[in-house]
Amino acid sequence: MNILITGAFGNVGKAVIEEAHKRQHEITVFEIDSKKTRETAKKYANTVKKIVFGDIRKLEDIKTALKDSEAVIHLAAIIPPLSKRNRELTMDVNFEGTVNLINALKDTKRDIPFVFTSSASVMGPTQHQDKLVDPNDALVVTGNYEESKIKCEEYLKTYADNYLVFRLAGVLPTFSAGSFMNSFSMLEELFDMHPNMRLEMIMAEDVATALITAAEKLKSNETPKNQAYILGGGKKNGWQLRGEEFLSRLFGALSLPIPERKFFTQDINSYHLDWYNTTEAQQEFNFQNHTFDTYIQRMKKTFSVFNLPIKLFRKIIVKKLVKMSPYY
Repeated sequence: MNILITGAFGNVGKAVIEEAHKRQHEITVFEIDSKKTRETAKKYANTVKKIVFGDIRKLEDIKTALKDSEAVIHLAAIIPPLSKRNRELTMDVNFEGTVNLINALKDTKRDIPFVFTSSASVMGPTQHQDKLVDPNDALVVTGNYEESKIKCEEYLKTYADNYLVFRLAGVLPTFSAGSFMNSFSMLEELFDMHPNMRLEMIMAEDVATALITAAEKLKSNETPKNQAYILGGGKKNGWQLRGEEFLSRLFGALSLPIPERKFFTQDINSYHLDWYNTTEAQQEFNFQNHTFDTYIQRMKKTFSVFNLPIKLFRKIIVKKLVKMSPYY
């Protein structure tokens, strides 16, 4: 099957490429044209069949990418923290781009399965609830990113057919030392995690498993279409944690102490994650394959070579981190 992946050179996208390649699917990538994406494209020369550089806001660019596609996994989006600062760009790319993609799919006159990635943050602040967050719970607009994803979901319900929506919990990448340093600026998000909050994460590899399986099952009519699911790592794999435990183990894997609590939010609802009901999603897509312990051990192994310099420059590193906090 030829699978079109939009936004394929991001955190989740790279894992999706690897999973699709492992299952011997042909892969078409649709990405924005930039120096960074051109460099990344070279690394996938033997993995990806076709790479189309273009702008998701331009219908003709999307039509070019869709030419031979038999399924679409839509990942392209403006995400936090940039989405917080630029509402217009977020709406143009996230919502209008999705509308363009759906219209282009209709124009093909072919029944092409469409897998859309939303976010668990569209469920809004839920820490006051005494239950797992369920995919059928109400959606709540709390910011530009969440609004764009909710508008996309509403549009799909009205105008699309043969699709699935996956609301992703916090996705943790499989870091290399290089990718971690490139993602360093995104660590400011950690300071919005309250020590007592419930949170559930998931590894990018497990997200990729669910998305590729979803595309396959939609194509073969083996799963109910037009459904919404939440993807989280699962309780049995140790992913349902409290904020303090998650942060302690994450920083510990980097041989760093957690910054003082005063640099973290005092609002337990600042970061819209929780514990999720993923039972139905797991039954359908069998994706919860990695434990939180596995992730931490991988991080420790990856960064073990830096243990000595991290110890030597620990104070400087923590000071730099603290200055990234919105509560500094």
